[in-house]
Amino acid sequence: GQQWVLAALFYKQALLPLWSHLYHPQGAKGCGRFQTKVTLAKRMIQSLCLPISCKLYILADSWYWSKELALTCRKYGYHMISQLKSNSVVWIQVKRTPVKELASRTSAFREVSVFLYGKNKTLKIAKFIALVKGLGPIAVVIVKEKRKKTRYLVSTNFLLPALEVVKFYAHRWKIEQMIKDLKQQLGLGDYQ
Repeated sequence: GQQWVLAALFYKQALLPLWSHLYHPQGAKGCGRFQTKVTLAKRMIQSLCLPISCKLYILADSWYWSKELALTCRKYGYHMISQLKSNSVVWIQVKRTPVKELASRTSAFREVSVFLYGKNKTLKIAKFIALVKGLGPIAVVIVKEKRKKTRYLVSTNFLLPALEVVKFYAHRWKIEQMIKDLKQQLGLGDYQ
């Protein structure tokens, strides 16, 4: 299959595709100079020219979370919300802490009901402020849902409430739907 790096602008309930680039793994023949997915995402952010200044959140899956991309977002006045891999480690109160360890701090969680992905859901969420060297404070939001894997979200806007981080990240699903449409309706899935 192919791997596409895509950028889209989501406003209210509209999703507008802005930029796409076919990702080629390192060493692929005849594909030109290799660029990582993070490098491609940085190019997308750098090329984004909005006619007015506005609060913008870059939503990305766990493949894109990096200090490098978060710093690029900050340079342009944007915040990033992404997902951490379950083996990620953060610094909390000068202690190196695996995010899985944070998930075991049951007293930090509160139960919330929220409408996500077209359904009412009951979640347990907790927010921790962590530090990333060279980036500064971030929010780590842990989301637990019955019969689902625990999710570890990260936001460069550490002041954003945990529930808002969850709601913003849920909008990323629209991008997955857009990818499916591009592959099925516009033939990007058949491109070789």
